[in-house]
Formats: sequence, structure tokens, C-alpha cells
Amino acid sequence: MKQEPSSAKTSSVEKPFLSRRMSSSSLSSCSNSTATDHDATNDDNKSFPVCADEPNLYQIPPDLPPVYQPLPTWLVASLAASVIWSFRTFNQTTNGEWSMFVMMIALVEAVAIGVLLKSVLEEILVPPIRISTRDLIREYVLPSKFSKFESVKFKLPAADRKAHKSAVLGVHYQEYHQQKQRDQPSQFQSLYVNHGFGVSSLTWVPVLPILVERLRTQIGLGHDAVGFGFTDRASSDCLEAYTPTGSAAIGTALLQSKAPVVTNDKPVLLMGHSLGTLATLQMALSLPLETPKWVVLVAPAVGMRPYIGRQNHLLQWLIKGLLSGLSVVWKYALKRLVGAKNFWRLAVEVVMWADPKLVLDADVLRVQWPAIGLGWEDGLVKYALAMTTLPTTPTDQELVEQVVSLSNTVVTVVCGPHDKLVSGPFVRKFFAPHGDDIRIVEMEGLAHNPMEEDVGRFVGLLEQLWEEDKGRLI
Repeated sequence: MKQEPSSAKTSSVEKPFLSRRMSSSSLSSCSNSTATDHDATNDDNKSFPVCADEPNLYQIPPDLPPVYQPLPTWLVASLAASVIWSFRTFNQTTNGEWSMFVMMIALVEAVAIGVLLKSVLEEILVPPIRISTRDLIREYVLPSKFSKFESVKFKLPAADRKAHKSAVLGVHYQEYHQQKQRDQPSQFQSLYVNHGFGVSSLTWVPVLPILVERLRTQIGLGHDAVGFGFTDRASSDCLEAYTPTGSAAIGTALLQSKAPVVTNDKPVLLMGHSLGTLATLQMALSLPLETPKWVVLVAPAVGMRPYIGRQNHLLQWLIKGLLSGLSVVWKYALKRLVGAKNFWRLAVEVVMWADPKLVLDADVLRVQWPAIGLGWEDGLVKYALAMTTLPTTPTDQELVEQVVSLSNTVVTVVCGPHDKLVSGPFVRKFFAPHGDDIRIVEMEGLAHNPMEEDVGRFVGLLEQLWEEDKGRLI
């Protein structure tokens, strides 16, 4: 029986457990004609250096730079000379009679010319490298020791939501099987994780093996959502693949192919981070009703999507025109942004983490890896197009309500009080209508990525929460 809407239950039941770092039908137009028909994993005969801070993560190959490289010194000197020359030329045309305003105009013109020339030369001589997933597999290595790539067939709801269409895409995902032999039986059939906006399944690499071992689940899986990471980009006439519903369809198909869910058996553990919580909630609805489910939402970015109704044709047309018509501009802007040398480190330190001093090179590398993927910018633009033009059905609140109302299902929220993207008050307000049906636990001292910021505390907290919640499922 649900309680009256008031405030969601918030607790801070956590202890210091471990250190932060631990070892650890016909196909639609969504289909990619070059998708592989078999698993692709990293070749054991290939030798590539791993990250010193994370032994399960490979370094980006040095000949695939993700950022703009420095121009040769002589060329930089030539650019500086061109700026000086433009000043001199302007001085000659004004007979040396300079006012402050004229001087400022000359300075702006000279700088603009220098920046333009520098940008053009960088694009020609030292641009960031982009590579297809298949070339990455053939010539180099997938990002992590748990990385795999294969074609996945899944079903998407059609635009009118009254039918389904089949699709096939090449999907990059993480897969980890329980390694340690334990006297105790497994607690979960499987674990499935979904990542947030702008990143990939690599964000779960530090914690995935530890979750599998400590929570005693047989297998851990998580894929790159369409538009992110190294999963194939769907075509523009199949934008549904970019939505949380599309990501959930891929996740469900992958889970059922790797670890078929058995009804009336051990629970399935579904976890989602940030915007990935929407796909996690959708997966909970798509799995058999009789299967017990523990749904853990980490820093859930719910209630943030703009509501797009079925009749908002004008709004959809305007947004589509803005994103599609200027797609070249958006893609180039994104390329310049992420191609800056310290962009990803600043993003992690300033936006994602509570304490920038704790950010390691591996933490930056996990979010930077996907940027070398061919079509990265195009995927992001299509994702934005899908999220702002396709009908939002159901709404985020309706989605949570549907999952909470499932039998044999428990929903738990874990967040950090220093989260700059999804604040604690926002989370509590959103989940307040569900009262005690959803427990909210804050991890003191952490922010948007608690499962990366402090792996040990995060895993230990989940162990404790499971001990308290499993009686509601089993």
C-alpha cells in the first residue's frame, strides 16, 4: 500500500568499507549493413599498454590522438608574424594616424585572422583522429579487457507506438563473469548497468567486476547506448534507437542472449546512472513480470526531459530544423570542444566529481576513449534530435510509477549531496510522490559519479542495502 505523497524516505546508512581504488521480422533502416554477425573481443595476441591507475582499461593508442596536436613551432611563429604584418599593413593604410578605436579594430581583425588560420591549419595538419569500431578491433584494441562488440537484433516501438519494428546494430558492451568460487550460492541471476549522458559503458569498468564478485551475481553486462561510445549510429529515420526506450530494447536483447532471465528464480539487478536510469526503468518493465528485480538508480537524471506531446508538430518542426539544418555547425563545435587538450579532465573535475584532487588519469581516460569513435559528433546530434522531437511517452514520473507498481520489484536511489548536475533536493522532490516505496540514500562527500569516485564505499553500501531490501523480494 502506497503512503500519501510527502517526502521520499532519505537515509544515509553507509559505513566506510573499502578504499576508493580496487583491482578489479525484416530489418528496418536502423540496421547497419556492415554489422558483424559474431562476437568481437580483444585479441590476446595483441599487446597494448594498460592504464596504470586501472589495469582493466587500455591506453588510447598514441597514433589515434583524441585532441588537436600542437602545431610545429615554425608554423606558430609564422602565424605570429602574420598578425604583426596585418598591424603594419593597417598602419600604412591609415598613414600612422591611430585612434584608440581604430587600434582596437585592427587588433580584433589581426587576432581573428590568426585564429582562423590556426584553426584551418589544425584541421589540415593535426586534427583529432576518428576511427570506426571495426577498424579499432582489426588494427588496435577495444577500450577495456571486458569490451566486446557484436550485432544485436532488437525491437523498437514504431513512431505511433502501436507496432514494433526490428533493427540490428553493432553494439559495444562490457561483459564480466563471476570468477571466484564461493561456498555461498549466487544472489542474482545477472547484473545489467546503463551509463549516463556523454559517456559510455566504460564508466562502469572500475566497479563492474567488484559488484559481480561481492554481490554474487553470475554475470555483469552493460552496453554503449546508441549515440555514445562505440555502438553503431542508427540512421536519421530510426531516431527511436537513440531514446531510452531504444537503449532498453538493446539492453534487454543483449541480456536475454547472454544470460536468459528465468522467472520465479533469483532476482535480476538493474542499475542505471544519470540519464541511463531511464533505460534501466524501461528494462524493468520489459523483463518478465514474475522475475524479482532490484532496481538501483544512481544520481538519477529523471524529470529533466522536455515533455514532447504527440501533437506538438510546430515545436518538433522548429527543433528539428535547428538541429538538422545546422548539424554541420553543431558537429564542428563539438569537435573543437572535446578536441581541446584538457576538456575531459575539466569536465570530470569540475562537473562530475566532488573532489578534483581525487581524479586519476584513468577517470579521465574512461570518458575520453569514446571521442575517437567515428561519427561521435553525429551520434550526439541525433541523440539530441531524438530526445527533443520524439513524443515523451510515458513521462518520467509515469515511468517510475509503472516500475514501482510492479510486483517483486524494489527501487533504490543512490546519490551524492555534492552533485552539481542532479541535486539532492531535486531528487527528493521528484521521488516524493512515492513515499516509502523508494528509498533514497546519500553518499556523503560524493557527487554525480559515486560508483567511480569511491568504488569501495559504493559496493559496500550496496551490500548493506541488499541485506536490508532482499526480504521485500525473496
